[in-house]
Amino acid sequence: MLEQGEILKLSDNKEYVVVSSLNIDNETYVYLVEGDNNFNFMFCKYENNKLKKVTDSDMVETLLMLFKKKVSDKN
Repeated sequence: MLEQGEILKLSDNKEYVVVSSLNIDNETYVYLVEGDNNFNFMFCKYENNKLKKVTDSDMVETLLMLFKKKVSDKN
């Protein structure tokens, strides 16, 4: 499992930091931010020790909303 703060080097040769993870319907999603460019972020589905970038725009919007809610619930 990926841990918050863990640094990953992806196939684009850039390093990303794991911001958070979330389980939805027995699926794990991970919020990643590029280490050198905080404006470059992505959501990935994590399964079988592999990451698959979420490209469906509706799912990206949903994940953004859910991750924001998770952060606001902590405060």
